[in-house]
Amino acid sequence: MPAVFDSVKLVMLRSSERPVYVLGAGFSKAVHDAMPITNELGTALRHRLVDQVEIDLSSGQSFEQWLSLQLTAMPFLRQDENDRRRADAGRVVAEIATVLDGRVEEAASERAPLWLRQLVTLWHQEKAVVLTLNYDTLVERAVNASGLAVGAGSSRLRTVLGDHVTFPAPLATEAQTLGDMGSQHTQESLQLVKLHGSLNWYWTSNDTVGTTMQRRRVKESFGGADDFGTESDFDAITALERYLIPPTTSKDDYYGSVLTTKLWRTAGAALAASRQVTLLGYSLPFEDKITAQLLVQASAASFEVVDRSAPLGDASSEITSRLRALQLDARDVAGGALAIPDYVAARLAEASSKLSHWAETNDLQGDVFAAIGRGWNAHTYVLSRTQETEVFTAHRINETRHPEVPRTEDVRNEMARGMAAQYEFLRGPLLRELVRDGGRVLIRHPDSNELLTATGASLSRLGRFPAVFLQWAPVAD
Repeated sequence: MPAVFDSVKLVMLRSSERPVYVLGAGFSKAVHDAMPITNELGTALRHRLVDQVEIDLSSGQSFEQWLSLQLTAMPFLRQDENDRRRADAGRVVAEIATVLDGRVEEAASERAPLWLRQLVTLWHQEKAVVLTLNYDTLVERAVNASGLAVGAGSSRLRTVLGDHVTFPAPLATEAQTLGDMGSQHTQESLQLVKLHGSLNWYWTSNDTVGTTMQRRRVKESFGGADDFGTESDFDAITALERYLIPPTTSKDDYYGSVLTTKLWRTAGAALAASRQVTLLGYSLPFEDKITAQLLVQASAASFEVVDRSAPLGDASSEITSRLRALQLDARDVAGGALAIPDYVAARLAEASSKLSHWAETNDLQGDVFAAIGRGWNAHTYVLSRTQETEVFTAHRINETRHPEVPRTEDVRNEMARGMAAQYEFLRGPLLRELVRDGGRVLIRHPDSNELLTATGASLSRLGRFPAVFLQWAPVAD
């Protein structure tokens, strides 16, 4: 069989217990109200195709039910009538991608919500497996906007992009510009598994082997300022059809491809190994029997439900009740319109508490560093502050200097005469003191000037010297 998928060797790499997140349409809706849930998508398509296809939802049917019936041959109709119904459904499915393209651009025209970038950094730090039933590329764009880095303390330091964390996936185009890092995947960050396909994946319909499947790399970000250039379609892959499993009650016809098998088996393995599963904006509809059975693979896990459709109260939400009916241990953790931002805020507070405990139980020696992505590359920074400020300034270190020289000494030597004495550099003992009892370490981002807070740390070495590498997330100033 031809090697049509990159990352085949990485499909089952999450053998250890990693937290798993399941994203539904409500997650994208929380990112931006322009993103439609299923019935809103049906309404948009009805208006868009008003003179071409009659989408009749007046009988109380959901859009998913209507589309499923259109694709089902009715035994009391002539063959030509069934063919016409199926052709109408095909026209609607093809238009889904066009509608969502516009909605994604509208959502991404503004800066990414702070909570979204915070959540992406938390996923990155805990190497989460993120299972999404959405087609959009908002998570990939959020990764591009976040300045994440892997390989801290080594010569492999690099920026993490949305393409690096999305796998299994079709083969992508090669690097097109100087500095473009191509589509390398990484085991050192989150893993995004797109179970129903993606807006940037293309194929020739019914290609079960996968020889025609390709993907256009996601170089876009939010707000346009952090985009990584434009992906030119030299191979005309956008002339093919989108690889999307449509919102129908029965998806059997779409589960035969090699890629779909890889995606769902990867998800099953991740759930079976996980001890913590969180549903974010996924309603677990009664009709979605396949996903329900997928979740049962996590029979040993605790399920957290973040439900935007119902306020958090004493009674269990419908989603939690459905999970319990599947014999799964589930509880509601956030509810209401702001459920997801509230959940992320609670997770950030929890991360600060864990950092405090970690600092108390480890021997912290040496300088404290932070690794931050800058464009295609990433750099390492030492942190210092004056006596008048609480926020640390990030100073980029020169990675080419002799490894036997402490990096803080390089930074001190590069400061103007007399200036170095005014700065206190962040070292292990000071870090322990600052985070004791849940205190925060605040850093000013060297490019955007945004405020960052430490959310975790790891022991390492830089050259021959012990070092502490901080993990961080953006916070409101």
